[in-house]
Amino acid sequence: TLLTGEPYIEQLPALAADASSGTNGIIGPEGMRFFKTTISAGTLAWRLSLNGAGNTILVDNIRAPVLYGSAGGGYYDWSGTGQLLLVPNYINVGNQYLVGVIGNPGQSITLDSRQQAVTDLPFNSNTNVSATTYGYVTFRVQVPVQQIAWQVNLSPTSGDPNIAVRQDNVPNEYTNDAFSEISGPIGDSITMVPPVLSDGTFYITVYGAPPFSCAMTNGQPIITDVHYTFQITNDAPARTGWRFYRVVNTAEQLGTYGWDLELANQLPGTEIALRRNAVPSRWNYRN
Repeated sequence: TLLTGEPYIEQLPALAADASSGTNGIIGPEGMRFFKTTISAGTLAWRLSLNGAGNTILVDNIRAPVLYGSAGGGYYDWSGTGQLLLVPNYINVGNQYLVGVIGNPGQSITLDSRQQAVTDLPFNSNTNVSATTYGYVTFRVQVPVQQIAWQVNLSPTSGDPNIAVRQDNVPNEYTNDAFSEISGPIGDSITMVPPVLSDGTFYITVYGAPPFSCAMTNGQPIITDVHYTFQITNDAPARTGWRFYRVVNTAEQLGTYGWDLELANQLPGTEIALRRNAVPSRWNYRN
């Protein structure tokens, strides 16, 4: 029996803050199931998941998304294995988007489509983060004025969580102002400094393959005052990222013709950075 025609695309409710905007379904004989939804007012980011199932999810804002062959060719804007977090400027309130889920014909699926929850955190605070079936957890922090640096640290207890940071909008692993993806049990760390860092609203997304759990701290980094001539041992050897020291007594520099800074017993790739009258830093970002 050969059937040809327009594929069935199930209309989902407008995005809600709970699972009411998702649905259950069965993969059709073509090996895909299609859905469409509209981004509702107040949506900061769009959460898509299959509640732990590992099927491929495809999203497009124009057409029914499809995937051709194992090489990954096809027509779609985004793809994910069992989960996606879609953020501005890709998603916009009032726009319609189409979702495709790939699977074996007859397979039952549960599509969780909802607004991403965002939890407010104080600046200079600690919190525990965990994910079971969906691997994106988002927080919002108001960074006060005149901060010389802002550091976000993860201390994993299980799994391999990563972090992304973005001003004014929710980040994911592909759209952010800064990210850290250190593999394994070593904690991720980001330190942002002016002029990129300014006062305002910043969002943090902790992401990874679920399940995972970790402790997260955000706030001012530790900056240790030292003499112009000094020797000190790193007291945070289990954390990646930056450890800061500050020389404030400029009188100690008088009469010298140069300044040597040298590391010993460091891991390969360790660097020294200097900045006058401001905290130095460097970080990765994707946009």
